[in-house]
Amino acid sequence: MEINSYKDTKPTWDILPFDEVIDQIPRRGKDGLKHNPRNAYEIIDEGRGLDHCVGRAGYIESMAANMCTILFLRDNENLSAPLITIEEKQGSIKQCYGYRDSINHNIQIRDFIIEYAKRRELSIDAEIYSSKST
Repeated sequence: MEINSYKDTKPTWDILPFDEVIDQIPRRGKDGLKHNPRNAYEIIDEGRGLDHCVGRAGYIESMAANMCTILFLRDNENLSAPLITIEEKQGSIKQCYGYRDSINHNIQIRDFIIEYAKRRELSIDAEIYSSKST
């Protein structure tokens, strides 16, 4: 599975209304895609692809019990490559990670997540951007 680098990615994503995403998965926005997983296998693949804990650590069970929502941020130019995984829980964005739990370094992705949170009336309780590269 190819991993998308998001450090210098040009903005090719867009926010989709959550209900539309659930009804029409996968669904492309004007310039991008954000969707929730259709099944447990997609959650496992996301965790493996980005080498982080999604797909392990109880996320599948939490999703099944409606305790959290796992969302995948994709680039329309490379829909199969994981980019960012977002955990939405109890009215806020709790986690937002890329490859190996890395923090996003792309200001446009940060702005995308902020706009998504505003549209969903979510608080942001996660680090969604760092200007420091690792």
